[in-house]
Amino acid sequence: MPSSIPPTSSPAILSKSDIHSWLHEELVRPSFGTTVHCGRFAVRRSHSSGQLNFVQLIADPGSDLEEEIVAQINFFRAQNQSFEWTVESHLMPSGLVELLRQHGFQVGHPETVVVLPVTELESPPTDRVKLVKSESELAAFKAVSSEVFQKDYSLTTQDLRDHFQSGNEDHVAFLSFHDGEAVAVARLYSSSDCAVAGLYGAGTLPAYRGQGHYRDLIAARAAFAASRGSKLLRVDALPTSLPILLRLGFTKVCESWPCVWHPSASAE
Repeated sequence: MPSSIPPTSSPAILSKSDIHSWLHEELVRPSFGTTVHCGRFAVRRSHSSGQLNFVQLIADPGSDLEEEIVAQINFFRAQNQSFEWTVESHLMPSGLVELLRQHGFQVGHPETVVVLPVTELESPPTDRVKLVKSESELAAFKAVSSEVFQKDYSLTTQDLRDHFQSGNEDHVAFLSFHDGEAVAVARLYSSSDCAVAGLYGAGTLPAYRGQGHYRDLIAARAAFAASRGSKLLRVDALPTSLPILLRLGFTKVCESWPCVWHPSASAE
């Protein structure tokens, strides 16, 4: 069952400890195709594909920080796999990002983690947004995503295919249409046993931006998350989408930085 939240659910009233507790629950929850290892200082999520791997601190390692970094690198080096170390400002030991950079991590652009109780989103779903349920829709998702984000979406597409072929709805995709053509995409991670639903991968083809597709995709994912019992929406927002989310009522929680390590990386 999803975690309970207080009757008063405004982010302005919710305590930071409550929000971080739910986000921690999301981090450590096992999910389809993923193995979760909770250590003393960090959570490691290893995906069966060998590519969707993540590490995040759950406690300050203090003087053991560099040892923890090396241990995580050694684990994935032995698997010959890449991984992302997600740094969040609420738990960011001094020198962490610089140490990651010294050990060969590529430090990405900062994002802002924002949240909103599902019941407080005042943007209703529209009929131009559709849940991806077929191979043709999955092909459209891959094509639009690849064009919007200028990278290969084969791995994400396969993960979505694995989910819907098995009847698992923990990871789903949505398409937004204009005159019958898919022009915007988005994804949702949710679970019937976790209070937090993660909204990811939303983007619109350049010619169709400014027409409300991003907002409609948020509304569709919020409705789907609510149907699964989710209580809190979470977005890792880029500067381009942050103003829209704040206007919709989302509240800032912290800053985050995706730091990616590849087996070919060498320490400085």
